[in-house]
Amino acid sequence: MSFEAMSNVLTERIGLGTVQFGLEYGISNTVGRTPPEEVTAILRFAESVGVQVLDTAPAYGESERLLGTCLSENASFFRTITKTPHLPENLSNEEKKRLLERTFRSSLQNLALEKIYGILVHNAQDILGPDGACLWHLLELLREQGFVEKIGISVYNETELQKAFELFPLELVQVPLNIFDQRLLQSGMLKKLKNARVEIHGRSCFLQGLLLMSPETLPPRFENVRETLRHLHEVQKEHGLTPLEAALGFALGVDELDTVVVGVNTLMQFQEILASARTLPSELFSGFAVVDTNIVEPRRWKCVL
Repeated sequence: MSFEAMSNVLTERIGLGTVQFGLEYGISNTVGRTPPEEVTAILRFAESVGVQVLDTAPAYGESERLLGTCLSENASFFRTITKTPHLPENLSNEEKKRLLERTFRSSLQNLALEKIYGILVHNAQDILGPDGACLWHLLELLREQGFVEKIGISVYNETELQKAFELFPLELVQVPLNIFDQRLLQSGMLKKLKNARVEIHGRSCFLQGLLLMSPETLPPRFENVRETLRHLHEVQKEHGLTPLEAALGFALGVDELDTVVVGVNTLMQFQEILASARTLPSELFSGFAVVDTNIVEPRRWKCVL
């Protein structure tokens, strides 16, 4: 399938994650941060094939600043989404609000944009705590003032998402979803969000590259999932799929997802991902769901021995 044909089929459902533009990120990352000239090439290619969503955050190092420098004159083509900063618990409510607004203004300046598509609460606990309502109200004010179109939350698990869904009128959420992490799919939470007309973005479809690695090269900390990964690769081979095609196809096959966010280090990686884009029935991989949060939540990996 040509890139031109894909732009009318699947690329509108693929978003570009930019954490690698600002940080050395991912278990399988061997090339470090993406240099500015490569970022420019990736963005130009994304625009040419119709990939609109850009996902960034202040916590992603130099990502926002690089995007602001490298975006073309047609920066308005992209639907840019950023996130809130880390809000220390020892700050007062007013101090948290000031930090959030100051960081958001800085994000707009770094991105060289007057307004963006979305802002997500990066740490769910920030709005699930006692100051949550005030912080959410500030996000609503930013939206009412025309600086952002949609507000929402980025979560790690269903508990966080369910609580936020009950407390606030979420408009946009970012959730983890991949062949190993099927929690929100199997619980029915994604259908619940979709019925409420919440825009859903899926991230971590490659589980930071873990799903693309050879079982033999997994670090010792992932020993308890090595055999599962080996079996997964066998099933993929039986169906004539590469690990990349299977991982991306699984996510794109989940109808509730409006966008599947993928991170890349190079233009070649991005082109390879788009060339591999297809939809696959999620049932094909339902038996590979992993319940161990030490595996499916990368934030816990440093704690796994």
